[in-house]
Amino acid sequence: MKMGMNKNIRRREFLRTMSVVGGSFGLPAWLCANPETSKRPNVIVLISDDHSADCLGVLGHPQVKTPNLDKLAKQGMIFHNAYVFGSNQPSVCAPARTQIHSGKNLYHWRQKQPASGDPDNYCFGRAMRKAGYITFRSGKGVNVPSPLCAEFHRNIEKSGMKIETHVDNGIAFIREHAGKQLFFFYMAPRIPHSPYPTREKFRRMYRPEDIELPPTYMPRHPFFGPDGIDDFKEGWPGEKTRQTLAKYYASISHMDDQFGRLFATLKETGQYNNTIILFAGDNGYSIGDHGLGAKQDLYEFGGMHVPFLIAGPGIPQGRTKAFAYLMDIFPTICELTGTQIPSSLDGKSLVPVIRGEKSRVRDYLFTAYKDSQRALRDTRWKIIHYPQIRKTQLFDLRDDPYEMNDLGEYPQHAERVDQKLRFLRKVQKEVGDTLPLKAGRSLE
Repeated sequence: MKMGMNKNIRRREFLRTMSVVGGSFGLPAWLCANPETSKRPNVIVLISDDHSADCLGVLGHPQVKTPNLDKLAKQGMIFHNAYVFGSNQPSVCAPARTQIHSGKNLYHWRQKQPASGDPDNYCFGRAMRKAGYITFRSGKGVNVPSPLCAEFHRNIEKSGMKIETHVDNGIAFIREHAGKQLFFFYMAPRIPHSPYPTREKFRRMYRPEDIELPPTYMPRHPFFGPDGIDDFKEGWPGEKTRQTLAKYYASISHMDDQFGRLFATLKETGQYNNTIILFAGDNGYSIGDHGLGAKQDLYEFGGMHVPFLIAGPGIPQGRTKAFAYLMDIFPTICELTGTQIPSSLDGKSLVPVIRGEKSRVRDYLFTAYKDSQRALRDTRWKIIHYPQIRKTQLFDLRDDPYEMNDLGEYPQHAERVDQKLRFLRKVQKEVGDTLPLKAGRSLE
C-alpha cells in the first residue's frame, strides 16, 4: 500500500499546477539586436517516437531513469501540458511530425501537396535555411512528410537506422560546423517505438517483477465501440503490462544515454552554452493506461499528450502548465533565434510564456482522433466525445487527474456536459474540423 501511495504521489507531481518560476525574464541581447551582426544560437530539436507524457525522471516518474534529459530539463523550461493537435490515422506520428514541420493544424495541411516554393506552406527547414542556418535532419522515414523534410540542406530518412547512427550523424555535423556556421540539427529516431530497441545493460535496469503499474492502469477499457478504443478488446493483464513497461523503460533509458553523447559533443566543441535544445515526444503512448495500448485515444496518459522541454541561452529555469501544441515548436524556435515567423502558421510562439510575460497563450486545448474521438479541456474540466456511439465523458482534472471517474452520465453534470459540447462545436469551426458531433442530447 505504501509503495502504491508513493507512486501516485510522484505521478501526481507531474500533473500538479506549475507556474514559471521567478518574475519577468528578458531575452538575450542578440534578440534585440540586428540578427545579421549579432551572435545567435545554434538549435537542436530532438523528437522521441511514442513517448508517454510522464516518462522522464524529472517529470516525477517513479522508475524511468533519464539522467541526461533530466539535467537538461532542470536547466530550462518544462511544458507539462504539451499535445499533438490531432491525427487522421492510427499512425499518430505521421500527422504529429507534419504539424512540427509545417506549423499547421491537422485540418489546414494538405498532406500530398509539395512544400517547395509554396509560400502558403512554409516549412521549418526552409525557414531556418533562409535565416542563415546550415540545416540537417536525420531520422525516421516512411510516415514522415518527405516534401517538408527535403527542404533541409541534408536529409536522411531511414526508419530502420539505430539511434547510435543518428547520433553519430549529429556529432559529425556539429564538429564540422561548430564555431564556423550556425547549425540547426533535427533528429527523430525510431525509439522507444515498439519493439523497444535497447541494449542488455538497460534491460537489466528494469525487471518486470519490479515494475509498478501506473495509477491509470485498468486491465480492460470500460467500454468498446469507437475506432481506436475497439482495437484493444483483449485488454492488458498485469503481467503483460509489467513485461511491456520493462522493455519500454529500457528503450527510453537507452535513448537518453545516446542523447548524452550529443550533449557531450556540444560541450567539447564549446557550443553547449550557445545552443537551444528542444526535446519532445512525437505522440504519447499507453501501456495498460485505461486498459489501452499504443496511441489511438485522447486520455491525458494516452496518444496526444507528450513530454516537452526546452533549454539554452535566454531560457530560464521553470515549469509551466500552459497549453502547448507540437505545431508551436516552429514559431517558438523562430522567435528565439530572431527568425521571421511565417504568416501561414497555426502554431503560436511560446516565448511569452518562456519570458514570463504571459501565463498562457491558450485558454483551452482541443485534440482529435480520426472521425471517432474529440476532446476539449481547460485548466480543470475535460470532455472526450465519441460521435460514433454518441457518448461523452466528463472529467474533473483538478480532483481526478488520472481520469478514473467519468462524470459524464451524472444528472448533476448534464448541463455542464451540454455546455462543453456546444463549445466543442464552436472550436471545431474555428480550427476547420467538419465532423458532426452526433451527440445524444440536443446541442441547439
